[in-house]
Amino acid sequence: MAFLRQEHLGYIAVDEPQLRNLLPLVPAVTSDVAYLRLHGRNPNWFGASKETRYDYLYSKEELEQMLPSIRTMAASAPLMFIMTNNCHRGQAVQNARDLQAMTLFPEQNRPQQ
Repeated sequence: MAFLRQEHLGYIAVDEPQLRNLLPLVPAVTSDVAYLRLHGRNPNWFGASKETRYDYLYSKEELEQMLPSIRTMAASAPLMFIMTNNCHRGQAVQNARDLQAMTLFPEQNRPQQ
């Protein structure tokens, strides 16, 4: 990370299945742009077709668990991108909308009491 910061190169944080040989989500920012890619957490990752690999809809609970990392990254850079790449059947669009609502309008997404 130090090298990336020194050279002003961006780091791409990735959320993916927590399987052997895959990296955990590291919410680091090394430049003026924070970048997070959501690939889904489909456990059928290795040896699967791309359609199967990215066939995943994050639950709202899973997205909520990522909010602290997202907020940390967003506070560390003037610009942040979140790419939803779980795109087999439109899940990326749904999850992008969910995240948008959670981050831009958090008061509307609190459970009713």
